[in-house]
Amino acid sequence: MKKNFFGIIFNFNGFAQLTYQKKFLFKKISENFDQFYLINSSNIEFFGGKKEFNLEELKKKIPHNFVLINPKNSKEFNNFFKDKFFILIASIGRQFGHFKIHYLLNKKNIKLIFLNNIGNFQGTEYHKISVFFKLQIFKKIPHKIVILLSILNIFPKIDLRFISNKKNYEKATNNFFYKFSKNFSLISLFYTKNFFLVNSMSYDESKSKNLKVTEDKIVMVDTNINHVDNIKYSGYINEQTIKKCYEKLETFLKKLSFYYDKPVIVCLHPTSKIEKISEYLKDFEVVKYKTRENIYKSFITLFYESSSIVDAYILNKRIIALENSMMGGGWLRQVEQYPKKTGILKINILKEFDIENKKTFLDKLNSTISMDKYQNYVKNNLKPDGENIGTEKIIRILKDKYKI
Repeated sequence: MKKNFFGIIFNFNGFAQLTYQKKFLFKKISENFDQFYLINSSNIEFFGGKKEFNLEELKKKIPHNFVLINPKNSKEFNNFFKDKFFILIASIGRQFGHFKIHYLLNKKNIKLIFLNNIGNFQGTEYHKISVFFKLQIFKKIPHKIVILLSILNIFPKIDLRFISNKKNYEKATNNFFYKFSKNFSLISLFYTKNFFLVNSMSYDESKSKNLKVTEDKIVMVDTNINHVDNIKYSGYINEQTIKKCYEKLETFLKKLSFYYDKPVIVCLHPTSKIEKISEYLKDFEVVKYKTRENIYKSFITLFYESSSIVDAYILNKRIIALENSMMGGGWLRQVEQYPKKTGILKINILKEFDIENKKTFLDKLNSTISMDKYQNYVKNNLKPDGENIGTEKIIRILKDKYKI
């Protein structure tokens, strides 16, 4: 029987972030499959630039039966896939710079898999006209072009998409073109061939790991103010302003720590520089790649905007969204999402913060957890598939369908 290959394609510039985010998935893949390929797309992207990666160092961060593939150009990329049937998890974008990857993949014997099972809210809030047009030109339009070219069979279609957002799942599977394509397989008018509803990675972690849930700390899930996407659409925030942002954050966290007699730990975004942030927040413990385990120990979890916050929701933690206008209009709009959609509290840290009665304030936080908005978010975005472990369901379907 011909061997089927299994792997994931992504930009190695985000290696640390992706391997941390999908740590549980990779562990399960390692246990269930003999070999799994991690394939770098960065050298194939338009405008991607060339970067050298220390593959020996990267190997130390992945399971022993994972193989790193780093094609330097299109020729090496084509040679690697030649005469192979690949089931490939795609963690690549759909912007102009990614068109070449999609085109090359369509020429290979590949079945593409998309995993949309984080469960966080996505989308960019427009805070000015220039941002709206940038997003249309550089994000929305190329996304639609990818879909169109896939329908025309110039780019590959997605064979399987696993999704944890119940509303999006129902919207997609009830789409006229999706139903038409399912009934008339010779005429495919939809970008994705098959959808499966699964529970989120956060739910899987909570059910499959023996992490103790406590209330030992106040946990701040930080963001990278000058994240590449924010710079692209909203502009660069200068160092002086960033320093002021952390001064305000420090003042707020110290007050909260004093009121409830709990230590503070700040969990950084994977792209943040820990040395720099540690200088700003010298009185607190600052860590990186330890967000999940600290949320499990949180008394109160605070954040601006982060996909990691889903762990706090799945654990029914007290959550506060923080607002700071100095970070820029883009972040202001993003911060609005979770308070608006899930009912959690939002606090502007540029305003004077005092608690007249800490018990009353805590009762207010506790009340948000039992609100319909909060619980519906958990039910419909994080655990829409009952008590099933999403990762196990994904692996089972892949094995059954592709015999890998």
